[in-house]
Amino acid sequence: MICYRDITFCIHWKTCNKGKNCEYALTSKVKKSAEKRWDKFGTPIYYFLDKQIVGSKKMIETIAILTSIALFVYLWIKIS
Repeated sequence: MICYRDITFCIHWKTCNKGKNCEYALTSKVKKSAEKRWDKFGTPIYYFLDKQIVGSKKMIETIAILTSIALFVYLWIKIS
């Protein structure tokens, strides 16, 4: 699946130690940038529903990959 910047963002950045300085923070600036990039085609932004453990980049990337694979498999099964 294609998503903005190939990153799964975090919606819990306001309550995190890193806050808006975190590279995964889904801030209004990120949203505006994504909308500008994708224009009228919709804005495919992935984000975590649950708060993640900050500092474990490997864990975050692994979850993002697994989420993408699960969504791909679900859609593939649904189409078949």
